Formats: sequence, C-alpha cells, structure tokens
Amino acid sequence: MLRQLTSPRVRLRHSNLLLQQRATLPRQHLHVRSVSVLSGISKLAGRTAGRGALGLGLGAGALTWADQKVDGFKTNVVGTLNSISTSLGESYVNLSDKAAENISTIANTLSSTAGTISEGAAETWADAAAGLDRMRERLKERFNARDGDEDGSEQSGRGAPPPPPPSASHLAGAAALSAAAAPFQLSTDDTVPGGQPAAGGDDLLMLTKKLIEIRTILLSIGEESGLTLPSIVVVGSQSSGKSSVLEAIVGREFLPKGDNMVTRRPIELTLIHTPPTSSNPAPLTTAEFPGLGMGQLTDFEKVQQTLLDMNLSVPASECVSSDPIHLRIYSPSVPDLSLVDLPGYVQISSMDQPAELKDKIAGLCEKYIKSPNIILAVCAADVDLANSPALRAAKKVDPLGLRTVGVVSKMDLVDPAIGGEVLSNKRYPLALGYVGVVAKVPKGGPRRGLRRIGGAGTGEEEAGSLVRTLRDNEDAFFNGNQEFFSREGINVGTETLKKRLMEVLESSMSSSLHSISNAVGIELEEARYRFKVLYNDRAISAEGYVAETMDSLKGRIGELGREFSKKDVRALLKGALDEQVLDLLAGFYWNDERVAELSSNSPPPAPTTTKGGRPGPSEGEGYWERKLEAISGALTKSGVGRSSTQLVVDAIRGKLAGIGQEEPLVHHPNAGERVIDTADGILRERFALTSDQVENSVKPFKYEVEVEGQEWEVGRARAVELVQRELGMCEAALGKIRDAVGGRKLRGVMEFVGELEEKERRKRERRVLRGEDEEEEEEVHRPSFNPILLEKAREAMFLSSRAGVLRMRLLALKSKKCKAGPDQKSYCPEAFLNVVADKLSHTAVQFINIELLVEFFYQFPREIDSRLGYDLDRAEVLKFARENPLVEKHLTLQERKEKLELVAEKLDTLVKLQRERAAQQNPGRRPDSARKGGLFGSMF
Repeated sequence: MLRQLTSPRVRLRHSNLLLQQRATLPRQHLHVRSVSVLSGISKLAGRTAGRGALGLGLGAGALTWADQKVDGFKTNVVGTLNSISTSLGESYVNLSDKAAENISTIANTLSSTAGTISEGAAETWADAAAGLDRMRERLKERFNARDGDEDGSEQSGRGAPPPPPPSASHLAGAAALSAAAAPFQLSTDDTVPGGQPAAGGDDLLMLTKKLIEIRTILLSIGEESGLTLPSIVVVGSQSSGKSSVLEAIVGREFLPKGDNMVTRRPIELTLIHTPPTSSNPAPLTTAEFPGLGMGQLTDFEKVQQTLLDMNLSVPASECVSSDPIHLRIYSPSVPDLSLVDLPGYVQISSMDQPAELKDKIAGLCEKYIKSPNIILAVCAADVDLANSPALRAAKKVDPLGLRTVGVVSKMDLVDPAIGGEVLSNKRYPLALGYVGVVAKVPKGGPRRGLRRIGGAGTGEEEAGSLVRTLRDNEDAFFNGNQEFFSREGINVGTETLKKRLMEVLESSMSSSLHSISNAVGIELEEARYRFKVLYNDRAISAEGYVAETMDSLKGRIGELGREFSKKDVRALLKGALDEQVLDLLAGFYWNDERVAELSSNSPPPAPTTTKGGRPGPSEGEGYWERKLEAISGALTKSGVGRSSTQLVVDAIRGKLAGIGQEEPLVHHPNAGERVIDTADGILRERFALTSDQVENSVKPFKYEVEVEGQEWEVGRARAVELVQRELGMCEAALGKIRDAVGGRKLRGVMEFVGELEEKERRKRERRVLRGEDEEEEEEVHRPSFNPILLEKAREAMFLSSRAGVLRMRLLALKSKKCKAGPDQKSYCPEAFLNVVADKLSHTAVQFINIELLVEFFYQFPREIDSRLGYDLDRAEVLKFARENPLVEKHLTLQERKEKLELVAEKLDTLVKLQRERAAQQNPGRRPDSARKGGLFGSMF
C-alpha cells in the first residue's frame, strides 16, 4: 500500500493526497506495531533456538527499524520535491499563456499599422496620380481649344492652365511629393486679390501671421540663439533687380534710389495682410516705422525719403552698418511675410567708395543668410547663374539648396527659350527651385496716379499701386511665350513668387516650431526663477514708479517747507545782517585811529556848550554819534528787502539742488533740471513783490530806531559773542602765519616792516609841514627778505593790531558803561547795531513768509505734478523709469518674462493647430495617446 502511493507517477499527479495520508497516519502506531511483531518472533525463536536465535532476531529487528527510518526520510524528501515541481509547472503554464497573448497582440498591432500605412500611401499615390491625369487632360483640352481658335486670341493667365482646386488630402499629397521630389508650379488662379490663398488656405494664413507675430515679439526680447524664427533674406548684386522684386511684392515704390550706394543698412520689412471687412471694405496701404513714432504713413514718397535719410545717416567712411531699419507695411495686396533687404553685392569698389566695402557687405550678408533664415537669391536673367554672387554666397551656407529660393528677374531681356532653360532647375538645381519675374514697370505705365479707381473689396487698386500694372505686364510677356514657360516645373510671375514665399516661410517656421517652443520653455523657466529669487514675484510698472517718485519728491518738498519756518528764516537773515554789521564796524570804527577814545579807561572828553548856554555833547561824543548815524543809515538803506529776499531764494535753490543729488532724482538729471526750472519760475514771479514789501516795511528804521532796555541787553550779549568770534578768527589766522614762518623770524620781519612804515610816515609829515621836497636819506640796510615773506609780515601786523582793537572793544562791551543802557550807544556801537539788525530781521521775515514762502510751497508741488506726472506720455514714462538702473533691471526681467509667457501661449496654440492639421491630413494615423505605451505597452 505504501509502495504504491510513493510511485513516481502517483506522486506527480496526486502529491497532495499523499501528504494528507502521511499527515493522518500516526507515527507512534506504526512503531508499536513493528515492535510487537518482532517480539513475537523473538519469543518463538527463543523457545525454539535458544539464546543464539534470540541474538539473531534482535539484529534483524534493528536492521528493520533502520530501514523504516530511511524509508520515511526518503518519503519526506520526495514529497517536498513534488511540491516544488508542481509550483514550477503552474508558473511555466501561466508564463507561456501570457507570452502567447502578448505575441498575438504585437502581431495584430503590426498588421494593423502596416495596413494603415499601406492604405494611406495607396490613397495618396492614387490621388496624386489622379490629379496628374486630370492636369494632363486639361492641358490637352486647352491646347486643342487654342489651336482651333480662328482669330488666334490667347487665353488669359500665365503658365499652365490651372487645375480645379484640390481638396485638403490632395494638398497634403502634393506637398509630400514636392518635398521629396522637385518644386511644383503654383497657379495664380488659386488666390484672392492681394496674393492670399483662397478659403482652403485660411489655416496657412493664420499660422503664418501668428508666427510672424511671435517672431516680432522674440526680436523685441533679444537676439539670443534659439529664440529666432526664420525670415526671408533678400540678397543679390546691385544690378540684379533686387529692389524691383521687393517693390513688386509690395506693389509700391518705397525703396530709396540713387546713383551711389544708398542701401547701407539692413531693412527688416514685415508685410501684414489687411483683408477687407464689413467696417472697412477698402483698407488703405499704409507704412509704419515702429522705432520713429511717425504713425501710419500713406504717402510712400515720404517713406522712400525717410529710408533714404536713415541709410545716408551712415557715413561713407563706415560703408555699411549692421543696425537694422524696421518697417511695417499694411496692405490688402500683400501676403504675410517677414523680409530682410540687404545691401547689394559689389564686385569692385569705385574710386569714391572705401576699399573694404566689398568685404563688409559680404560679411553683413553672411550674418543674415545663416540658418534658419530662408535665402531669396535674386539673379538677373541676362547674367549667367554661374556668375551670380547671390547664388555663390547661398551655396556656402546652404550647399544643398534646401532653404534657397532662386528669383530670376528681367526675364524680358533674354530670349524666352533661354529663360525657360534657366527656370528648368537643371543646370544649377535648387530644392525650392526658381521663379521668373518681370518686376520692372514698363515706361509710360502709371507710377503714382492721383486718382483712386476703386477699392480692395472690388478688386481694383488704389492710387499709386503697381499691382495691376505689373500683373498685366507679366501676363502679356509670359502668355505670349507659353511654349517656353508652360512646361512642367517652371514657375513664373510675381503672384506665384508671393505664394511660394508664403508656403516656404510657413514650412520653415513650422519645422522650427518645436525647437523654438522648447527653447522658449527653457528661457521662460529661467526668467521665472530669476524673477522669483531676485524680486519675489513682485511686479512693478513704469507708471507706478513715476507715481512713487512724485510722492517721494513731494514729501521731500514738505520737509523742505518745514525747514524754512519763521525761526529758521529769521536766523538766516540775522546771520547775514551780523556779517554786514561786522563789515561796517571794521570799516568805520576798528580802523579809526581814534577808536581808543571809546575805551572805558580813556578820560572823558571836555563837554561843549550850545548857543543857548546849555551843555552839549563833547567833541568826541559828537564825532562818534555822527559816525553811528552814518553806519545805521548804511545798514537800513543798503537794500535790505532785495538782499534778504535774494538770500532766502538762494537758500531754497541750494536745498533743491541738494534734493536733485539724492534719491530718487539722482538717477534722473533731466527731471532734476526740470524741478529747478519749475522752482525758478515760481520764485522769479514772487521775488519782486516780496522784496518791495520788505523794503516798505523797514523804511521807518531808516530814520529812527527805538531801543528798550531788554533789547539793549540782548543786543549787547550778542555783540560780545560776535566780537569774541572775530577775535578768535584773528588769533587763529595769526597763529597759522607764525607756524608757517616761525616766531623769531616773523618778529624780525615785522620789526623791519615797522621801521619802513615809520620812516614813510615821518616823510609824509615833513612834506606836509614844510611843503617842499627834501633830499632822501640813506636807505636802511635791508636784509634779504623775499616779497612773500614781507607780505606775510604785513598781514601778521594787521591781524595783531586788529586783535588788540577787538580785545579793547570786548572789554568795553563788558564794562559798566555799556551795561548802563541805550544811552551809551555811541560808546557801544556794536550793541546798538546788533539791536537794529535784529529788528530788521524780525520785520523782514513776516513779509517773506507771507509773500514768498507760503505761496511757493503751495504752488510748487502742484506744478511738479503737472510737469513731471501728468504731462508725460507713455514713452516718456518708460524712459523716466528706465533711467534708474535698479528699476530698469527689474522692468527688463519682468517684461522678458511676460513676453516669453505670451510667446509660450501662442506657441502652444500653434502646436495644437499643427497637430489638428496633421490629424486632418492623415485621418488613418493613430493619435499619440494610442502609442503612448510603446510597442510593448500592452505587455508591461
């Protein structure tokens, strides 16, 4: 029973059953059963064989027990191995089933994808073949109809007759074929007036217009690599007809003309299509120079003259400049294009041109024709293409011609057979092919007519437009030579060129869409990070900065007004009058030889008697009274009103000049000058009235000044302070001279100078007494003193004498005689004049405050608001704000971030539009979400 259960086959299929049976079988029961059997045998053997048989039985029993243990161990090992084998088998079966399902899914996916691709390719090739067949049939019908026409009249249109408008799927297939093979011929019948595609090309128009808008924004941000969308760069020699081709595209004569080289700067031309609307059924053609602020211009003669002036602003010594001229043209007859007109190549510089002109033009053109820009190489038909400098330059940067469009101008100057051969794109092939044009207006054609025939909505052109004239001229030439220009692959006509440029520009911009989107995303993240770190996402505006500056300035003016209080103005006037009093005292008193009579130690002079016998003032007292009246009159009659008013005005102007050197006006010198001019205007207006009022108010002091005892004491104390200050200044100046010359040497020189002056004084006295000339005495021996040292000695003697006088006057002011009161004014003129100066300052400050200060600080802030706040336009506000370096840095980063956000939003819209167009053109293609998991997405 046990051997059957442990057979390999049974264990493999019923391993769980074996384990259950082994688990339910008691191991102790089996052991007891084995011992009982052996015991019976041993007893039987013992009975029969004796002790020898008993030993043999015990040995056999031991062997049996050992065999049983070994058998149990084997059974356990086999059960464990069976469990492991069963688990591996189940895992293998599950893995095999999963792999089979995945392989089946992959096979189905590949089969479905291959079928879709095959169906799409088959449909595309079938549509393309059907379109080519219909084109051939239509051509045959047209040629047969033309041959059968009796009067020999020609059908209108140029090149091959147009096929019926293809559907969206046909356009997609044709575009794919054109990209893979040769350039296809474009029909002009598929456009509406203005060179724009018909309704089927609305997406193309919108995409190109938005891409040009994005390019304009990116150019305003900067010229960083990776942040530029392609433009069409027009290059050619000076005689290749480059200007005529551009004017034919625009339909206006606007480029400068001249005998010498007049195109010296790149002209970045942006053409913007303005279709008729219900509100404006006939839009005008206008031009705009964004950097000049001239507004919309309708006179293209003025546009031409402006371009000429801006080009001739480059001196002839510099040849050319890389600073571009930005021009925008809005018209219903232009497509949405972004063009760059460059100076024409020259082969040899003329005598009046610099020798490096050729190299500079080549370097400027090479800068612009680099990738990703599209090259519009203009070549004249009467010049071999092998000699074209434009094609030669294009080959250097675009060897395969993948972004070069050839334009062959002046087709009417060569034999049509030769012209057709040139346009066949065989000799010098370009991936985008050639377009032949006759862009020159014929002689006698309308140039700048004065009438307006119709409007854009009626298909008629406005005055000055060249569109109809050029179209008729090209139709006459190309339709008259259809046998040469109607072959497949030959493109002719300005309208064909417009459409070709639109599609090439749109294709190039679309191919750059993802790369520019990624670059803009990186730049935007960096700008946001910097804006967060530097400014904590705090946005500012130029208007806000101007308002804050005005508030700060008005606050500073308010502080200035508080600095010119009555007390401060009175102190200012009193200080000026004190200086004037000291000058009068020095001139009338301190230089007087009789000044010692005013000393308190000098004996009183003898009194005098009047005619009535009454005692009068002494001779000395009368002398000093008359001198005091003269000094007082000089003080009050010296134009106090004008001088005091001028003093306050100068103080205000000085304070305002200091404000101009502080924040926030330190960064705005023009604003500081405007503040000073505004203040000068108000002060000039109030000056005459204020000074007259002050003069009238101080007139009473010219005749009599009443001084009270308290005023006298205050004046005397103030006079003591002034004399002490003057004495300190004299002693300081004398000490400087003594230190510079030396004390001993200075005394020697001073003694010598004193002897000379004493000798001269005696000579003068003798001449006066005798009235006759005397023989000159022998000169005193003069030591070798230089003139500068003698001058220093005289200055030291003057300062020493003045210091002595001041010490004497200081003692007099402190004496009891001066303290007695105003009656001693003739002996204490310093105290009296100080009282007069104080009265003058108190009186003048009242009228200065009312007539000048109050009116000034009322009008000045309002005038500042008007001239600096309200009268500034947007450009002046921006200029004012950017004069501050910190604000300019903040605004630049903020503007960059905002523009990058706008560009990123527009690019996201265009990417979605491009995906929708791709989905419409390839309806069988699975969306990206279906392929998100990859090839093995369903497995893992």
